[in-house]
Amino acid sequence: MAKKFLAITTFFLFGLLLVPSTVSAAYNTVRFTENTNVYLWGIPLTLEIGSGSVMAGMTVNSTSLSFDMEAGSSIVVTSYDRKALTNGLVSTFCAGSYSQINLTSNTTQTVTVTPGSVCDGGGGGGGGGGGGGGSEVPATTSAATTTATTTPIVEIEKPTAAAAEQLKSQMVSIIQQLITLITTLIAQLQAQLLQIQAATP
Repeated sequence: MAKKFLAITTFFLFGLLLVPSTVSAAYNTVRFTENTNVYLWGIPLTLEIGSGSVMAGMTVNSTSLSFDMEAGSSIVVTSYDRKALTNGLVSTFCAGSYSQINLTSNTTQTVTVTPGSVCDGGGGGGGGGGGGGGSEVPATTSAATTTATTTPIVEIEKPTAAAAEQLKSQMVSIIQQLITLITTLIAQLQAQLLQIQAATP
């Protein structure tokens, strides 16, 4: 069953302040354990990331997907609208009811997948594809998997000790600034209270 991918940015909420958190991705730490739907709101279009896809990181843009790949990264992207998935590595496999790419990497690189028009091919064709199509044999999947809307399980490694220490230092600084602000406000309120008491007969 496919799951719906929601782009999430982590925030720490303290008082009225929102502080963005940066988590450095380690080696191929983003793993999709189920087929997961990703929505590109600028087209609009829903793509599916296949179960078993592994990468260092992923960015969902309005009209494209960007994958941070390392040696051993492997990603399957499927379009049930049969869109050509331009990416600079492999050509799109076109079938009668879907199109698909299978990206693999043996080096560190960023690959952007941009959906285009409906791709050619599909149905009963493909006999003369030969070597080019061999690396793009689609994973077994069903069009029915596009209907699920739950949140996926995405494994992300914990931040390093250095990143955690830096975040802790930032939080301490913010708390100190808040204490200074509150102290200033208290002093101003006390001064106003003294003025009111002095004016009262």
